[in-house]
Amino acid sequence: MLQEELLNLELKGEEGLLLSHLMERKTFIQTELLRLVAEEELYWHKRSNSKWLLEGDNNTSFFHRVANGKKRKNMIFSLEGDNGIIKEQDQLLDHATQYYKSLFGPVGDSRVELDPECWGIHEKISVADNNHLTAPFTEEEVKRAIFDMEKKYSTRS
Repeated sequence: MLQEELLNLELKGEEGLLLSHLMERKTFIQTELLRLVAEEELYWHKRSNSKWLLEGDNNTSFFHRVANGKKRKNMIFSLEGDNGIIKEQDQLLDHATQYYKSLFGPVGDSRVELDPECWGIHEKISVADNNHLTAPFTEEEVKRAIFDMEKKYSTRS
């Protein structure tokens, strides 16, 4: 009923300016509809949580329906390739791998050559420092970098 009244007010608004009392009524209806939608969402959220609390942690058919539903939702059963539909798991994996390899292309040579005279002798690093900076990461360096990171805690409301 409120939606019909809102639709009528919007149609009148398209025809011309709404009088102030009709504009106030339209604003009230929009606010009320938003409140009702929020209440309905809260109702269903609470209802789903109570069902999960009652049956979700137990080895019930409800638990298995939820778990299998999520698995089915996230599962890729087939893809369309150049030669038709692909359904076999190993072919799906190969197709996805090849797709992203072609999308991102081969790794190019990322070497940048600069004029050696660009910096003065005191502004350049030594060969030893350069070798140290361009050496592959060691497992110990990676571990130390991760463990030295500042811990951030997220708060959920």
